[in-house]
Amino acid sequence: LAFGNKAALEMNERIADRLSVSAGLLKASTFHALGNQILANHYGVKRSITSFTEQPAQFTKFIDSTLSSLAEQSFQFKSTLVHYFSSLSTPGKSDLDFESIEEYNEFLSGCRLVTLNNEWVKSVGELRIANYLALNGIKYQYETPYKIDTRSVERRQYQPDFYLPDIDIYIEYLGLDEHNNTAPYIDKDEYLASLEWKRQLHASNKTTMLELYTYQLKRGQLQLLLAAALDEHDVIRSPIEIDTLFQQLKEANSSQWQGFVDLLQRFLGLYKEGQFDIDLVRSKLMKGGYDVERTQAFLDIFEPVLIAYQEHLASTECIDFSDMIAEATAIIEKGDFQHSYTHILVDEFQDISEGRAKLLKALLASKPNMRLFAVGDDWQSIYRFNGADLSLFTEFPAAFTPATMVPLDKTFRFNDKIHEVSSRFVMNNPAQIKKDITTHEQLNAPAVRLVDIKKEIETLTSITNMKDKKNQAYINVLQRALSTLNRSANQKSKVASVLIIGRFRQENTAQLKGFDISKLSYTHLNISYVTAHASKGLEADYVILFGVDTGVFPS
Repeated sequence: LAFGNKAALEMNERIADRLSVSAGLLKASTFHALGNQILANHYGVKRSITSFTEQPAQFTKFIDSTLSSLAEQSFQFKSTLVHYFSSLSTPGKSDLDFESIEEYNEFLSGCRLVTLNNEWVKSVGELRIANYLALNGIKYQYETPYKIDTRSVERRQYQPDFYLPDIDIYIEYLGLDEHNNTAPYIDKDEYLASLEWKRQLHASNKTTMLELYTYQLKRGQLQLLLAAALDEHDVIRSPIEIDTLFQQLKEANSSQWQGFVDLLQRFLGLYKEGQFDIDLVRSKLMKGGYDVERTQAFLDIFEPVLIAYQEHLASTECIDFSDMIAEATAIIEKGDFQHSYTHILVDEFQDISEGRAKLLKALLASKPNMRLFAVGDDWQSIYRFNGADLSLFTEFPAAFTPATMVPLDKTFRFNDKIHEVSSRFVMNNPAQIKKDITTHEQLNAPAVRLVDIKKEIETLTSITNMKDKKNQAYINVLQRALSTLNRSANQKSKVASVLIIGRFRQENTAQLKGFDISKLSYTHLNISYVTAHASKGLEADYVILFGVDTGVFPS
Protein backbone atom coordinates (compact mmCIF):
# COMPACT_ATOMS: atom_id res chain seq x y z
CA LEU A 1 0.00 0.00 0.00
CA ALA A 2 1.27 3.45 -0.99
CA PHE A 3 -0.08 6.97 -0.60
CA GLY A 4 0.11 8.09 -4.21
CA ASN A 5 -0.30 6.67 -7.71
CA LYS A 6 3.32 7.45 -8.63
CA ALA A 7 4.69 5.52 -5.63
CA ALA A 8 2.39 2.55 -6.31
CA LEU A 9 3.47 2.50 -9.98
CA GLU A 10 7.16 2.54 -9.01
CA MET A 11 6.59 -0.36 -6.60
CA ASN A 12 4.87 -2.45 -9.25
CA GLU A 13 7.73 -1.75 -11.68
CA ARG A 14 10.28 -2.86 -9.06
CA ILE A 15 8.27 -6.01 -8.30
CA ALA A 16 8.20 -6.91 -12.00
CA ASP A 17 11.91 -6.18 -12.39
CA ARG A 18 13.29 -7.76 -9.22
CA LEU A 19 10.69 -10.39 -8.25
CA SER A 20 9.49 -11.57 -11.65
CA VAL A 21 8.72 -15.09 -10.38
CA SER A 22 6.34 -13.72 -7.73
CA ALA A 23 5.04 -10.74 -9.71
CA GLY A 24 1.63 -12.30 -10.20
CA LEU A 25 1.18 -12.76 -6.44
CA LEU A 26 2.18 -9.23 -5.44
CA LYS A 27 0.45 -5.98 -6.24
CA ALA A 28 1.11 -2.45 -5.05
CA SER A 29 -1.94 -0.22 -4.68
CA THR A 30 -2.91 3.09 -3.16
CA PHE A 31 -5.18 3.08 -0.13
CA HIS A 32 -7.93 4.70 -2.18
CA ALA A 33 -7.65 2.13 -4.98
CA LEU A 34 -7.93 -0.70 -2.44
CA GLY A 35 -10.95 0.96 -0.84
CA ASN A 36 -12.58 1.46 -4.23
CA GLN A 37 -11.96 -2.21 -5.11
CA ILE A 38 -13.54 -3.39 -1.84
CA LEU A 39 -16.61 -1.20 -2.48
CA ALA A 40 -16.94 -2.48 -6.07
CA ASN A 41 -16.73 -6.12 -4.94
CA HIS A 42 -19.30 -5.50 -2.21
CA TYR A 43 -21.88 -3.58 -4.26
CA GLY A 44 -21.25 -5.32 -7.59
CA VAL A 45 -20.67 -1.95 -9.33
CA LYS A 46 -18.06 0.78 -9.30
CA ARG A 47 -19.30 3.73 -7.25
CA SER A 48 -19.27 7.14 -8.92
CA ILE A 49 -16.76 9.65 -7.55
CA THR A 50 -18.07 13.16 -6.95
CA SER A 51 -16.95 15.66 -9.57
CA PHE A 52 -15.72 17.85 -6.69
CA THR A 53 -12.55 15.70 -6.47
CA GLU A 54 -11.41 16.79 -9.95
CA GLN A 55 -13.17 20.15 -10.01
CA PRO A 56 -12.24 21.92 -6.76
CA ALA A 57 -13.75 25.17 -8.06
CA GLN A 58 -17.15 23.42 -8.11
CA PHE A 59 -16.60 22.30 -4.52
CA THR A 60 -15.73 25.87 -3.53
CA LYS A 61 -18.90 27.13 -5.21
CA PHE A 62 -20.95 24.48 -3.39
CA ILE A 63 -19.56 25.52 0.03
CA ASP A 64 -20.14 29.19 -0.79
CA SER A 65 -23.76 28.70 -1.87
CA THR A 66 -24.41 26.36 1.08
CA LEU A 67 -23.24 29.02 3.54
CA SER A 68 -25.49 31.62 1.92
CA SER A 69 -28.50 29.25 1.87
CA LEU A 70 -28.04 28.26 5.51
CA ALA A 71 -27.75 31.93 6.48
CA GLU A 72 -31.04 32.71 4.73
CA GLN A 73 -32.78 29.74 6.37
CA SER A 74 -31.56 30.32 9.93
CA PHE A 75 -31.18 33.61 11.79
CA GLN A 76 -29.02 31.83 14.40
CA PHE A 77 -26.65 30.52 11.72
CA LYS A 78 -26.39 33.97 10.17
CA SER A 79 -25.69 35.51 13.58
CA THR A 80 -22.93 32.96 14.22
CA LEU A 81 -21.39 33.73 10.83
CA VAL A 82 -21.44 37.47 11.55
CA HIS A 83 -19.97 36.91 15.00
CA TYR A 84 -17.20 34.71 13.57
CA PHE A 85 -16.31 37.14 10.82
CA SER A 86 -16.49 40.28 12.91
CA SER A 87 -14.77 39.04 16.05
CA LEU A 88 -13.38 35.51 15.81
CA SER A 89 -11.69 35.12 12.43
CA THR A 90 -8.37 36.24 13.93
CA PRO A 91 -6.83 33.61 16.28
CA GLY A 92 -7.26 34.50 19.95
CA LYS A 93 -3.60 34.95 20.82
CA SER A 94 -2.19 37.54 23.19
CA ASP A 95 1.20 38.78 24.34
CA LEU A 96 1.21 35.94 26.90
CA ASP A 97 1.57 33.40 24.08
CA PHE A 98 4.96 34.68 22.89
CA GLU A 99 8.49 34.58 24.29
CA SER A 100 9.60 37.90 22.78
CA ILE A 101 8.07 41.20 21.72
CA GLU A 102 9.43 40.57 18.20
CA GLU A 103 7.46 37.32 17.91
CA TYR A 104 4.30 39.01 19.17
CA ASN A 105 4.70 41.92 16.75
CA GLU A 106 5.25 39.44 13.92
CA PHE A 107 1.93 37.78 14.81
CA LEU A 108 0.13 41.13 15.01
CA SER A 109 1.50 42.17 11.61
CA GLY A 110 -0.43 39.28 10.07
CA CYS A 111 -3.70 40.21 11.80
CA ARG A 112 -6.36 42.56 10.48
CA LEU A 113 -7.23 44.34 13.72
CA VAL A 114 -9.90 46.62 12.26
CA THR A 115 -13.17 46.96 14.16
CA LEU A 116 -16.67 47.20 12.72
CA ASN A 117 -16.34 50.95 13.35
CA ASN A 118 -13.21 51.00 11.13
CA GLU A 119 -10.74 51.63 13.97
CA TRP A 120 -7.36 49.95 14.27
CA VAL A 121 -6.89 48.41 17.69
CA LYS A 122 -3.74 46.95 19.25
CA SER A 123 -4.70 43.38 20.15
CA VAL A 124 -7.09 40.54 19.35
CA GLY A 125 -8.76 40.96 22.75
CA GLU A 126 -9.47 44.63 22.08
CA LEU A 127 -10.86 43.70 18.66
CA ARG A 128 -13.34 41.27 20.20
CA ILE A 129 -14.38 43.74 22.91
CA ALA A 130 -14.89 46.56 20.40
CA ASN A 131 -16.94 44.42 18.01
CA TYR A 132 -19.08 42.99 20.81
CA LEU A 133 -19.97 46.55 21.83
CA ALA A 134 -20.62 47.55 18.20
CA LEU A 135 -22.79 44.50 17.45
CA ASN A 136 -24.90 45.28 20.50
CA GLY A 137 -25.31 48.95 19.69
CA ILE A 138 -23.33 50.13 22.70
CA LYS A 139 -21.57 53.41 21.94
CA TYR A 140 -17.89 53.46 22.88
CA GLN A 141 -14.73 55.50 22.41
CA TYR A 142 -11.37 53.83 21.92
CA GLU A 143 -8.40 55.15 23.90
CA THR A 144 -10.04 58.51 24.53
CA PRO A 145 -8.42 60.64 27.29
CA TYR A 146 -9.72 60.10 30.80
CA LYS A 147 -12.19 62.82 31.85
CA ILE A 148 -9.78 64.19 34.49
CA ASP A 149 -6.34 65.58 33.65
CA THR A 150 -3.70 63.14 34.93
CA ARG A 151 -0.63 64.58 33.23
CA SER A 152 2.53 64.98 35.26
CA VAL A 153 6.28 65.05 34.81
CA GLU A 154 6.32 61.24 35.04
CA ARG A 155 3.08 60.40 33.18
CA ARG A 156 1.23 61.22 29.98
CA GLN A 157 -2.52 61.72 30.03
CA TYR A 158 -4.26 58.46 30.99
CA GLN A 159 -6.17 56.88 28.08
CA PRO A 160 -8.24 53.84 29.11
CA ASP A 161 -8.81 51.21 26.42
CA PHE A 162 -12.56 51.87 26.14
CA TYR A 163 -15.00 54.46 27.42
CA LEU A 164 -18.80 54.04 27.24
CA PRO A 165 -20.01 57.66 27.33
CA ASP A 166 -23.74 56.93 27.64
CA ILE A 167 -23.23 55.07 30.92
CA ASP A 168 -19.91 56.60 32.05
CA ILE A 169 -17.99 53.30 32.29
CA TYR A 170 -14.38 52.57 31.42
CA ILE A 171 -13.01 49.20 30.29
CA GLU A 172 -9.40 48.09 30.59
CA TYR A 173 -8.11 44.98 28.77
CA LEU A 174 -5.20 43.74 30.88
CA GLY A 175 -2.26 41.58 29.79
CA LEU A 176 -2.32 39.21 32.76
CA ASP A 177 -2.83 35.49 33.28
CA GLU A 178 -4.80 33.82 36.09
CA HIS A 179 -1.88 34.37 38.49
CA ASN A 180 -1.25 38.04 37.63
CA ASN A 181 1.76 37.19 35.49
CA THR A 182 2.67 39.29 32.47
CA ALA A 183 4.38 38.19 29.24
CA PRO A 184 8.08 37.37 29.87
CA TYR A 185 9.29 40.48 28.04
CA ILE A 186 7.10 42.88 30.08
CA ASP A 187 8.21 44.20 33.48
CA LYS A 188 5.68 42.56 35.80
CA ASP A 189 6.25 44.84 38.81
CA GLU A 190 5.97 47.96 36.71
CA TYR A 191 2.81 46.68 34.99
CA LEU A 192 1.09 45.76 38.26
CA ALA A 193 2.09 49.11 39.80
CA SER A 194 0.50 50.89 36.83
CA LEU A 195 -2.66 48.81 37.24
CA GLU A 196 -2.86 49.69 40.94
CA TRP A 197 -2.48 53.38 40.06
CA LYS A 198 -5.43 53.09 37.64
CA ARG A 199 -7.57 51.39 40.26
CA GLN A 200 -6.82 54.07 42.83
CA LEU A 201 -7.45 56.80 40.26
CA HIS A 202 -10.92 55.45 39.44
CA ALA A 203 -11.70 54.90 43.11
CA SER A 204 -10.70 58.44 44.11
CA ASN A 205 -12.71 59.99 41.26
CA LYS A 206 -15.68 57.62 41.75
CA THR A 207 -15.50 56.40 38.14
CA THR A 208 -16.17 52.79 37.15
CA MET A 209 -13.47 50.63 35.57
CA LEU A 210 -14.33 47.14 34.31
CA GLU A 211 -11.35 44.80 34.12
CA LEU A 212 -10.97 42.11 31.47
CA TYR A 213 -7.93 39.84 31.12
CA THR A 214 -6.01 38.10 28.35
CA TYR A 215 -6.39 34.66 29.97
CA GLN A 216 -10.17 35.06 29.52
CA LEU A 217 -9.52 35.34 25.77
CA LYS A 218 -7.67 32.03 25.73
CA ARG A 219 -10.45 30.33 27.70
CA GLY A 220 -13.11 31.66 25.30
CA GLN A 221 -14.78 33.63 28.10
CA LEU A 222 -13.88 37.21 27.18
CA GLN A 223 -17.12 38.35 25.56
CA LEU A 224 -19.22 36.24 27.93
CA LEU A 225 -17.66 37.94 30.96
CA LEU A 226 -17.96 41.34 29.27
CA ALA A 227 -21.68 40.71 28.78
CA ALA A 228 -22.05 39.70 32.44
CA ALA A 229 -20.22 42.84 33.61
CA LEU A 230 -22.45 45.05 31.45
CA ASP A 231 -25.54 43.30 32.85
CA GLU A 232 -24.41 44.14 36.38
CA HIS A 233 -24.51 47.82 35.41
CA ASP A 234 -27.87 47.50 33.60
CA VAL A 235 -26.41 48.44 30.23
CA ILE A 236 -29.11 48.50 27.56
CA ARG A 237 -28.30 46.76 24.30
CA SER A 238 -29.64 47.67 20.86
CA PRO A 239 -28.32 44.92 18.56
CA ILE A 240 -27.71 46.11 15.01
CA GLU A 241 -29.51 44.61 12.02
CA ILE A 242 -27.85 41.26 11.29
CA ASP A 243 -29.13 40.92 7.71
CA THR A 244 -27.59 44.20 6.61
CA LEU A 245 -24.34 43.54 8.45
CA PHE A 246 -24.03 40.06 6.97
CA GLN A 247 -24.21 41.40 3.43
CA GLN A 248 -21.80 44.21 4.24
CA LEU A 249 -19.26 41.81 5.74
CA LYS A 250 -19.40 39.54 2.67
CA GLU A 251 -19.03 42.39 0.19
CA ALA A 252 -16.40 44.39 2.08
CA ASN A 253 -14.29 41.36 2.94
CA SER A 254 -14.53 39.21 -0.20
CA SER A 255 -10.98 37.84 0.17
CA GLN A 256 -11.60 37.00 3.83
CA TRP A 257 -14.88 35.30 2.89
CA GLN A 258 -13.14 33.28 0.18
CA GLY A 259 -10.44 32.31 2.66
CA PHE A 260 -13.09 31.06 5.06
CA VAL A 261 -14.73 29.01 2.30
CA ASP A 262 -11.32 27.49 1.52
CA LEU A 263 -10.80 26.73 5.22
CA LEU A 264 -14.16 24.92 5.45
CA GLN A 265 -13.31 22.97 2.30
CA ARG A 266 -9.95 21.86 3.71
CA PHE A 267 -11.37 21.10 7.18
CA LEU A 268 -14.21 19.03 5.71
CA GLY A 269 -11.71 16.86 3.83
CA LEU A 270 -9.51 16.34 6.90
CA TYR A 271 -12.52 15.67 9.12
CA LYS A 272 -13.77 12.92 6.84
CA GLU A 273 -10.25 11.58 6.22
CA GLY A 274 -9.80 11.10 9.98
CA GLN A 275 -13.30 9.58 10.35
CA PHE A 276 -14.07 11.91 13.25
CA ASP A 277 -17.35 12.23 15.11
CA ILE A 278 -18.68 15.77 15.62
CA ASP A 279 -20.04 15.03 19.10
CA LEU A 280 -16.68 13.59 20.16
CA VAL A 281 -14.88 16.65 18.79
CA ARG A 282 -17.19 18.93 20.77
CA SER A 283 -16.81 16.91 23.97
CA LYS A 284 -13.01 17.10 23.72
CA LEU A 285 -13.28 20.83 23.19
CA MET A 286 -15.37 21.28 26.30
CA LYS A 287 -12.66 19.57 28.37
CA GLY A 288 -10.32 22.41 27.51
CA GLY A 289 -8.75 23.79 24.39
CA TYR A 290 -7.21 26.87 22.86
CA ASP A 291 -9.51 29.79 22.01
CA VAL A 292 -12.61 27.74 22.83
CA GLU A 293 -15.09 30.42 21.76
CA ARG A 294 -13.61 30.64 18.27
CA THR A 295 -13.48 26.86 17.84
CA GLN A 296 -17.05 26.44 19.09
CA ALA A 297 -18.33 29.04 16.64
CA PHE A 298 -16.42 27.37 13.80
CA LEU A 299 -17.95 23.97 14.60
CA ASP A 300 -21.44 25.54 14.77
CA ILE A 301 -20.86 26.75 11.20
CA PHE A 302 -19.13 23.59 9.98
CA GLU A 303 -21.67 21.00 11.15
CA PRO A 304 -24.61 22.18 8.98
CA VAL A 305 -22.22 22.48 6.00
CA LEU A 306 -21.06 18.88 6.59
CA ILE A 307 -24.68 17.67 6.71
CA ALA A 308 -25.48 19.51 3.47
CA TYR A 309 -22.42 17.99 1.79
CA GLN A 310 -23.32 14.45 2.88
CA GLU A 311 -26.89 14.98 1.63
CA HIS A 312 -25.48 16.18 -1.70
CA LEU A 313 -23.37 13.02 -2.05
CA ALA A 314 -26.37 10.85 -1.23
CA SER A 315 -28.69 12.64 -3.68
CA THR A 316 -26.15 12.35 -6.50
CA GLU A 317 -25.27 8.75 -5.55
CA CYS A 318 -21.59 9.64 -5.33
CA ILE A 319 -18.75 9.14 -2.88
CA ASP A 320 -15.54 11.04 -2.25
CA PHE A 321 -12.04 9.72 -1.55
CA SER A 322 -12.62 9.69 2.21
CA ASP A 323 -15.73 7.55 1.72
CA MET A 324 -13.65 4.98 -0.17
CA ILE A 325 -11.60 4.40 2.99
CA ALA A 326 -14.40 4.77 5.57
CA GLU A 327 -16.96 2.57 3.78
CA ALA A 328 -14.33 -0.06 2.93
CA THR A 329 -13.35 -0.18 6.61
CA ALA A 330 -16.98 -0.73 7.62
CA ILE A 331 -17.38 -3.55 5.06
CA ILE A 332 -14.24 -5.32 6.34
CA GLU A 333 -15.32 -4.93 9.98
CA LYS A 334 -18.66 -6.57 9.17
CA GLY A 335 -16.82 -9.56 7.66
CA ASP A 336 -18.12 -8.84 4.16
CA PHE A 337 -14.73 -8.70 2.42
CA GLN A 338 -13.15 -12.05 1.56
CA HIS A 339 -9.45 -12.04 0.68
CA SER A 340 -6.32 -14.20 0.71
CA TYR A 341 -3.84 -11.61 1.97
CA THR A 342 -1.31 -12.71 4.59
CA HIS A 343 0.98 -9.67 4.61
CA ILE A 344 0.38 -5.93 4.26
CA LEU A 345 3.35 -3.70 3.41
CA VAL A 346 2.98 0.07 3.81
CA ASP A 347 5.55 2.58 2.57
CA GLU A 348 6.05 6.14 4.00
CA PHE A 349 4.14 5.12 7.12
CA GLN A 350 4.89 8.46 8.81
CA ASP A 351 2.20 9.94 6.52
CA ILE A 352 -0.56 7.65 7.81
CA SER A 353 -3.89 9.21 8.83
CA GLU A 354 -6.39 7.95 11.38
CA GLY A 355 -8.79 6.84 8.62
CA ARG A 356 -6.14 4.77 6.84
CA ALA A 357 -4.97 3.31 10.17
CA LYS A 358 -8.54 2.13 10.85
CA LEU A 359 -8.57 0.41 7.45
CA LEU A 360 -5.30 -1.38 8.29
CA LYS A 361 -6.60 -2.47 11.70
CA ALA A 362 -9.76 -3.84 10.10
CA LEU A 363 -7.69 -5.83 7.58
CA LEU A 364 -5.40 -7.20 10.31
CA ALA A 365 -8.41 -8.31 12.34
CA SER A 366 -10.16 -9.91 9.34
CA LYS A 367 -7.96 -13.04 9.35
CA PRO A 368 -5.80 -14.76 11.96
CA ASN A 369 -2.03 -14.29 11.94
CA MET A 370 -1.89 -11.47 9.39
CA ARG A 371 1.29 -9.39 9.30
CA LEU A 372 1.85 -5.64 8.86
CA PHE A 373 5.25 -4.40 7.67
CA ALA A 374 5.54 -0.60 7.82
CA VAL A 375 8.47 1.50 6.60
CA GLY A 376 8.77 5.17 7.48
CA ASP A 377 10.77 7.99 9.01
CA ASP A 378 9.16 10.35 11.49
CA TRP A 379 11.86 12.92 10.67
CA GLN A 380 10.35 13.17 7.18
CA SER A 381 6.79 13.75 8.34
CA ILE A 382 5.52 16.90 6.60
CA TYR A 383 1.90 16.06 5.81
CA ARG A 384 0.09 16.91 9.02
CA PHE A 385 -1.80 19.58 7.04
CA ASN A 386 -3.16 16.72 4.93
CA GLY A 387 -4.36 14.58 7.83
CA ALA A 388 -1.21 12.65 8.79
CA ASP A 389 -1.01 11.69 12.48
CA LEU A 390 2.64 11.26 13.46
CA SER A 391 1.77 9.52 16.74
CA LEU A 392 0.58 6.48 14.75
CA PHE A 393 4.22 6.06 13.72
CA THR A 394 6.10 7.22 16.83
CA GLU A 395 3.75 5.19 19.06
CA PHE A 396 3.37 2.30 16.62
CA PRO A 397 3.24 -0.47 19.30
CA ALA A 398 0.30 1.26 20.96
CA ALA A 399 -1.75 1.20 17.74
CA PHE A 400 -0.48 -2.11 16.31
CA THR A 401 0.54 -4.67 18.91
CA PRO A 402 2.60 -6.73 19.35
CA ALA A 403 5.26 -4.94 17.31
CA THR A 404 9.01 -5.04 16.69
CA MET A 405 11.05 -2.06 15.44
CA VAL A 406 14.12 -2.42 13.21
CA PRO A 407 16.10 0.85 12.93
CA LEU A 408 17.61 1.89 9.59
CA ASP A 409 20.47 4.05 10.86
CA LYS A 410 22.61 4.82 7.80
CA THR A 411 21.79 7.53 5.27
CA PHE A 412 23.18 8.02 1.76
CA ARG A 413 21.29 11.27 1.14
CA PHE A 414 23.54 13.85 2.83
CA ASN A 415 26.93 14.25 4.48
CA ASP A 416 27.87 14.19 8.15
CA LYS A 417 28.11 17.99 8.51
CA ILE A 418 24.51 18.50 7.35
CA HIS A 419 23.50 15.57 9.54
CA GLU A 420 25.03 17.18 12.67
CA VAL A 421 22.95 20.33 12.28
CA SER A 422 19.69 18.84 10.98
CA SER A 423 19.57 15.97 13.48
CA ARG A 424 20.23 18.27 16.43
CA PHE A 425 17.40 20.52 15.23
CA VAL A 426 14.90 17.68 14.71
CA MET A 427 15.65 16.06 18.06
CA ASN A 428 14.77 19.28 19.86
CA ASN A 429 11.19 18.18 19.24
CA PRO A 430 10.27 15.82 22.09
CA ALA A 431 7.66 14.14 19.86
CA GLN A 432 10.34 12.83 17.47
CA ILE A 433 12.10 9.50 17.91
CA LYS A 434 15.72 9.91 19.08
CA LYS A 435 18.14 8.35 16.58
CA ASP A 436 21.85 7.80 16.14
CA ILE A 437 22.40 8.18 12.39
CA THR A 438 25.62 7.57 10.44
CA THR A 439 26.25 9.04 6.99
CA HIS A 440 27.89 7.42 4.00
CA GLU A 441 29.68 10.66 3.07
CA GLN A 442 32.11 12.33 5.49
CA LEU A 443 33.45 15.90 5.08
CA ASN A 444 36.24 17.84 6.75
CA ALA A 445 34.75 21.31 6.12
CA PRO A 446 31.45 22.84 7.31
CA ALA A 447 28.51 22.28 4.94
CA VAL A 448 25.93 24.51 6.62
CA ARG A 449 26.09 28.28 6.79
CA LEU A 450 23.66 30.60 8.59
CA VAL A 451 23.28 34.04 7.03
CA ASP A 452 21.69 36.61 9.36
CA ILE A 453 19.97 39.54 7.64
CA LYS A 454 20.10 41.86 10.66
CA LYS A 455 23.37 43.51 9.60
CA GLU A 456 21.98 44.03 6.11
CA ILE A 457 18.88 45.68 7.57
CA GLU A 458 21.09 48.19 9.40
CA THR A 459 22.64 49.30 6.10
CA LEU A 460 19.30 50.07 4.42
CA THR A 461 18.91 53.52 5.95
CA SER A 462 17.01 54.93 2.95
CA ILE A 463 14.04 52.59 3.57
CA THR A 464 11.83 53.74 6.46
CA ASN A 465 9.20 50.99 6.59
CA MET A 466 10.57 48.11 8.70
CA LYS A 467 8.76 45.38 6.74
CA ASP A 468 10.02 46.76 3.40
CA LYS A 469 13.51 47.05 4.85
CA LYS A 470 13.44 43.43 6.01
CA ASN A 471 12.20 42.17 2.64
CA GLN A 472 14.87 44.10 0.74
CA ALA A 473 17.54 42.73 3.10
CA TYR A 474 16.44 39.19 2.24
CA ILE A 475 16.73 39.87 -1.50
CA ASN A 476 20.15 41.53 -1.15
CA VAL A 477 21.56 38.66 0.91
CA LEU A 478 20.08 36.06 -1.47
CA GLN A 479 21.66 37.69 -4.51
CA ARG A 480 25.00 37.96 -2.73
CA ALA A 481 24.90 34.25 -1.82
CA LEU A 482 24.03 33.27 -5.40
CA SER A 483 26.91 35.38 -6.75
CA THR A 484 29.29 33.57 -4.39
CA LEU A 485 28.01 30.16 -5.54
CA ASN A 486 28.29 31.22 -9.17
CA ARG A 487 31.95 32.17 -8.73
CA SER A 488 32.65 28.88 -6.99
CA ALA A 489 31.02 26.88 -9.80
CA ASN A 490 32.93 28.92 -12.38
CA GLN A 491 36.23 28.09 -10.69
CA LYS A 492 35.32 24.40 -10.86
CA SER A 493 34.25 24.74 -14.53
CA LYS A 494 30.82 23.26 -13.87
CA VAL A 495 27.17 24.24 -13.71
CA ALA A 496 25.89 23.78 -10.15
CA SER A 497 22.27 23.12 -9.24
CA VAL A 498 20.74 25.44 -6.61
CA LEU A 499 17.47 24.66 -4.87
CA ILE A 500 15.84 27.57 -3.04
CA ILE A 501 13.29 26.26 -0.53
CA GLY A 502 10.63 28.56 0.92
CA ARG A 503 7.66 28.19 3.24
CA PHE A 504 5.15 29.31 0.59
CA ARG A 505 4.98 29.49 -3.19
CA GLN A 506 7.13 32.24 -4.63
CA GLU A 507 4.18 34.51 -5.46
CA ASN A 508 2.94 34.22 -1.85
CA THR A 509 6.32 34.92 -0.24
CA ALA A 510 6.30 38.46 1.17
CA GLN A 511 10.09 38.78 1.02
CA LEU A 512 10.02 38.14 -2.74
CA LYS A 513 7.24 40.57 -3.64
CA GLY A 514 8.05 42.09 -7.02
CA PHE A 515 11.10 39.84 -7.40
CA ASP A 516 11.15 36.90 -9.84
CA ILE A 517 13.79 34.25 -9.11
CA SER A 518 13.19 32.57 -12.49
CA LYS A 519 14.57 35.67 -14.24
CA LEU A 520 17.89 35.59 -12.39
CA SER A 521 20.81 34.91 -14.74
CA TYR A 522 23.93 33.23 -13.41
CA THR A 523 26.06 31.51 -16.06
CA HIS A 524 27.16 28.63 -13.84
CA LEU A 525 23.99 28.07 -11.80
CA ASN A 526 20.81 26.15 -12.50
CA ILE A 527 18.38 27.75 -10.00
CA SER A 528 14.90 26.54 -9.04
CA TYR A 529 12.49 27.56 -6.28
CA VAL A 530 10.15 25.12 -4.52
CA THR A 531 8.07 25.05 -1.36
CA ALA A 532 9.22 22.97 1.61
CA HIS A 533 6.54 20.36 0.90
CA ALA A 534 7.35 20.13 -2.82
CA SER A 535 11.06 19.74 -2.07
CA LYS A 536 10.71 16.30 -0.49
CA GLY A 537 12.95 13.79 -2.26
CA LEU A 538 14.77 16.43 -4.35
CA GLU A 539 18.53 16.94 -4.35
CA ALA A 540 20.87 19.74 -5.45
CA ASP A 541 24.50 20.81 -5.18
CA TYR A 542 23.44 23.74 -3.02
CA VAL A 543 20.25 24.27 -1.03
CA ILE A 544 19.11 27.64 0.32
CA LEU A 545 16.44 27.70 3.03
CA PHE A 546 14.88 31.09 2.40
CA GLY A 547 13.00 33.18 4.96
CA VAL A 548 13.92 31.30 8.13
CA ASP A 549 11.94 33.30 10.69
CA THR A 550 10.92 32.31 14.20
CA GLY A 551 7.38 30.95 14.23
CA VAL A 552 7.04 31.20 10.45
CA PHE A 553 9.57 28.87 8.80
CA PRO A 554 10.10 26.28 10.04
CA SER A 555 6.57 26.53 11.43
